[in-house]
Amino acid sequence: MAYEVENRDPIPHDQIDSGNPTKIGGVARTTNPTAVGNADRVNASFDDVGRQLVWPYQVRDLIATARVSITATGEQTLLTGAASTFHDLIQITGANESTNAVSVIIRDATGGGALLNIEIPANNTRTIPFLAPVPQNVAADTWTVQVSDFVSDGTTSNGTVVVTGLFIKNV
Repeated sequence: MAYEVENRDPIPHDQIDSGNPTKIGGVARTTNPTAVGNADRVNASFDDVGRQLVWPYQVRDLIATARVSITATGEQTLLTGAASTFHDLIQITGANESTNAVSVIIRDATGGGALLNIEIPANNTRTIPFLAPVPQNVAADTWTVQVSDFVSDGTTSNGTVVVTGLFIKNV
């Protein structure tokens, strides 16, 4: 069976438009779709008001922020994991309110290896926006931070370090 395709006399690039342009469509998203197999067809995705989703941006509902105030050297939770979800880091900020320079260690799993280190001078702030997201290695793990170089007794009696993160949720 042969199919005929109607020639709509497409308008070339940089020419005056005429007639009714062909519209494109897609699926409105407030959650991520289920992953498909290699070479499977996929639908275009749009947010719930019709803006086409183009990476690196994510649906607003799939962006997470986290904040923790640190007053001692132990590992602290920055963002708790969620089942079947990767939280990929897109920006991290450390505000050192202490009178000592500190090193902030970022991990993508509790007790995991150091993924990033941020050196923050005394009474200073450092923000790192990543050109590409820092992928979380295992879905549902917890992002943590740990501050080293506090005063000799391991506390921040002379200040606090506040760490904030911006994450996108991926499958």
